[in-house]
Amino acid sequence: LPAASKVEAASAKNVTMYVGESLDLGYANSEIKNLKTTNKKVVKAGTFKRYSYKHSYIEAKKTGKATVTFKRFRKTYTFNIKVKKAKFNVTAQQIGKTSRILLAIQNNTKQTFEKVNVRYTVRNASGSIVAVQNEEAIDVQAKSTAYLEVYSGVSSEVYEAGITCTATVTPLLHQLLGKYTNVSNKIQIANEAKNGKNVDITYMNNNTKTSYTDGCIYVIFYDAAGQVAGFDYTTLYIDKGTTNTRTFYGPYDGYASYKVVVNAWCWK
Repeated sequence: LPAASKVEAASAKNVTMYVGESLDLGYANSEIKNLKTTNKKVVKAGTFKRYSYKHSYIEAKKTGKATVTFKRFRKTYTFNIKVKKAKFNVTAQQIGKTSRILLAIQNNTKQTFEKVNVRYTVRNASGSIVAVQNEEAIDVQAKSTAYLEVYSGVSSEVYEAGITCTATVTPLLHQLLGKYTNVSNKIQIANEAKNGKNVDITYMNNNTKTSYTDGCIYVIFYDAAGQVAGFDYTTLYIDKGTTNTRTFYGPYDGYASYKVVVNAWCWK
């Protein structure tokens, strides 16, 4: 479970969680005591074991409202929690003649999620299910599209035509206290240069609001017919004013064009 952020700053806060999210509040008994929820059907409160230590947590179960109270180092904290359901659309496209699939995850919620769980189902050309898997996608920004590369499960090596993929998305983590700001336009693509079958991209962080910027840069390669031929990405954790260069690896069979997508955010 993700750890709580800035819990020390909260005394009585109105916060929003999304169905599926869990929050690790800290060590049970020694750190967190008297953890209670007014509506366990909406927000569950309990403990779990990590290694040999017991932790206290809360989990958003269904839409509604609940108040959670607990003591942390002799101070009482209150979270007035409203639970909502996040809305996502997912489209899938096979990557060239490979066993890989590119999922485009459209976040229709006004909330950035640092992590989401993607449960995807793959069917072969006959319609039979050949894989049901869970993968985590990171930096799924509000009102934006994130990308995730997954394997079809048909074969790790052999291409099979006609496979289809559907997916559902469950939020895992966003910080309850603080604000996410979209700063994608502050990541300047300073230079793009083809390097054989690859492309070298130089980017600069012009965001001055915070000391660092988080997120992802995706590069999607296309063939002459406009179909996805390859995919690569890098995560962003870049200080303000910093310039980096990254090689994005194209498909073995080459490509006709590519698209660069920047999803960048800061948190404060």
